[in-house]
Amino acid sequence: MASVLSLLGDAAGRPQGVPPFLRSAVRSNLPYEATRLLTPMFGPSASSIPHCLTPSVALCDVDFESHLNQIATAAHERLTEQVTELYGETTPDHWGWALRRPGRWVDAYVAMLRSVWEVFHPHWQRAQPLLDREIVRVGTASVRGALDAVLADINPRWRFRDESLLIPDRHPAHFALDGRRLVLTPTVSGVGASIFDPDMADMLWLGYPVPNLWRTWQEQRPGRRQDPLALVLGPMRATLLRHAGSGLSMSQLACLLHCAPSVVTYHCTSLVDAGLLYRERRGRQTHVRRTERGDALLDLLSGA
Repeated sequence: MASVLSLLGDAAGRPQGVPPFLRSAVRSNLPYEATRLLTPMFGPSASSIPHCLTPSVALCDVDFESHLNQIATAAHERLTEQVTELYGETTPDHWGWALRRPGRWVDAYVAMLRSVWEVFHPHWQRAQPLLDREIVRVGTASVRGALDAVLADINPRWRFRDESLLIPDRHPAHFALDGRRLVLTPTVSGVGASIFDPDMADMLWLGYPVPNLWRTWQEQRPGRRQDPLALVLGPMRATLLRHAGSGLSMSQLACLLHCAPSVVTYHCTSLVDAGLLYRERRGRQTHVRRTERGDALLDLLSGA
């Protein structure tokens, strides 16, 4: 369900690093009014999503249809109440029209979740080996007390120290666990996926892209010629290296790759450390360019 919600957010205009072929398939299966229907959750003014509309309703091992039924029941019962808890008695404009007929809006939302699952289900099944490996990796790190290293690997800007978690999202904040469980939820939506709920009484859960997700997307494009540079560096770093010749800024690269600036910074730092890129400051912006070594690698593996 976390993956499906991430895909829905991407289709509504919140980039999650979803590959174009999957984004196109998801959007083609949504109703024509999907963007308007999703504005309360993913529009420019939206900051939080009510718990009853998210995977928070049932973070346990249930099949998708059962989880969907739980969301439908919770949303019909508590949507208006939870929007009020989030925003106070004055309903914000982006929720006002939906709450005038909440039952109808909830039914449309549930139908959209189901339509995304219909398209996404085969991809979810193919990604099961990646998810199984991630369960073992995180479990081992947790037992060995290396959770902070796991979080830094998932997102280099996340920090977990002294039972407090820093999430520098659109609205950066520290969240204290206060005895709650920290639940990591790998998603199979896009390489820039980010979805979390820090306000539950018994847990704080984070959704993040399962490592090596790009390999799954690459394997699902039959007949596509493999890119040697992407096989060596990974598709995101290969794209960064190719476009660094024009001296793009970090924000321009983030727009190009449809991901957060922190993700671009992380991958650019690795390419700089490898001697393939260098940074240059222009006023308030940082631009990156290829080094001679980067040019040579690009010529060798791409013929570019």
